[in-house]
Amino acid sequence: LKIFTKYGVEYTENTNGIVITDVISNNTGIFTCRLVTPPPQFPNDPFAVNDRVFIEGIQKIETVGPITEFTSDGEANSSRSQGTYTITDANGSLTGTGADFIVVVSSSGTPTITLVSGGSGYTANETITIADSSLGSGGAPPLTLTVTSISVEGSGFNSSDYGYNLLKVTKFDAIVNPFAQAEVTIDVTEFGTNIKTGFAVENVQTFSTIISESDYPKFTVVQNQSKFNTGELIIVNGKETDLQIVEQSPAKLKIFGNDNLKIGDKITGSVSDSQCEVQKFFKNITRLKTDFSVLKELGWDDNIGKLNNDFQVLPDNDYHQNMSYSVQSPIEWDTMKTVVNNVVHTSGMKNFADVGISSSSEAGISTDTDTNITVIVDLFGEKRVDEIKNIDTVKDVDVVGDASRFISFDNIRLSDYIACKTNDVLSIDDISPQFSNSQGDPDSFIDLFEFSNDSSTESFNDILIVTQSSPVGKLEMTN
Repeated sequence: LKIFTKYGVEYTENTNGIVITDVISNNTGIFTCRLVTPPPQFPNDPFAVNDRVFIEGIQKIETVGPITEFTSDGEANSSRSQGTYTITDANGSLTGTGADFIVVVSSSGTPTITLVSGGSGYTANETITIADSSLGSGGAPPLTLTVTSISVEGSGFNSSDYGYNLLKVTKFDAIVNPFAQAEVTIDVTEFGTNIKTGFAVENVQTFSTIISESDYPKFTVVQNQSKFNTGELIIVNGKETDLQIVEQSPAKLKIFGNDNLKIGDKITGSVSDSQCEVQKFFKNITRLKTDFSVLKELGWDDNIGKLNNDFQVLPDNDYHQNMSYSVQSPIEWDTMKTVVNNVVHTSGMKNFADVGISSSSEAGISTDTDTNITVIVDLFGEKRVDEIKNIDTVKDVDVVGDASRFISFDNIRLSDYIACKTNDVLSIDDISPQFSNSQGDPDSFIDLFEFSNDSSTESFNDILIVTQSSPVGKLEMTN
């Protein structure tokens, strides 16, 4: 659709310009305006060559123009030489010039005069004399033509005569004696071929002004696209129809109804009075299938995944949630986390260690010493695993539109830091289980048990020590 637009003016700047007192013209495309000039002259030239100006108020003489009709006093005269004569550039008795005629003299001496070109500058009742010398010099009296009708000639002198365009300055004289006035010369030949202005009223009797382009009113046009009302009926080429607007978007309308449209139709809203022209259209044709039932979408079964609900939270993959796992091992989490992260850890999950605490009273050596292990678990409080902890209140800073570049914390102060995530040392060929202690300097012995130093319980014990080398399987026994 070609949508017609509505216009509005945003601002203007203007001045009244300089008053024109006289106009010098000769029915060409160039004329001169004499201006009201402050004595002794303008402090600064108001115009320069190639400036553009707006002119209004200059009157054109409406009683001067080319000949359209005339009368002749020519009668039959035997002294007039028979023949066909071409008369060019016949001057009138007043201001007319340039008219061309063809005079055919019959054998009886009767002239028949035909106008070829009306010339210019003629006025009603002005006379033109054609001498006998121009008609064969037969001795007959001259012919006298009287202008009875003219057509007003010339395009004019004002900007409105040339589509309200600004006119071109070709010359500016700051002072011209004896008038002590400035003169500006205007050229309008750029607006057509063989442009003629006509003749101006020399002494301007109306309010006539010339305004420089820099002082000319400037308008900024604000365009708004016309909008139709949804649901309104439309009028096509001035006729009411049953077509109804059901939807609209930029340069497009969706219309429902039985009447037809064609390219070039003019559409008018019956309520909004908005208008447009059809440039292209598509017919939407559908085929409906009826059945005993209608499938209707009722929505989701639950609200899982809807983040705009307050009771929906994002999982952080903590211990009690689905996306986490735990490695059961006697090794503490601080010891095994690096190995697990580097070898089997799945991205996006948290890993945990269920440390198993075990004890055994016998390790292949018999002793009367009892080992009692007591596990104490302190429960400090209860917490929900889906609890959301507020860190601080913040506000947006440097807001542009619906986004901001920074946020400002109310209480917390943050500072830059460097996080090293890729400098873990991988354990290769770990032989620590073969020693009694893997966290410090390895020992070549192990403490199995400690004998009491109490004299009341002092006793002698037989100890059988069995040493086996692996994987050879050699045994050494000491008593």
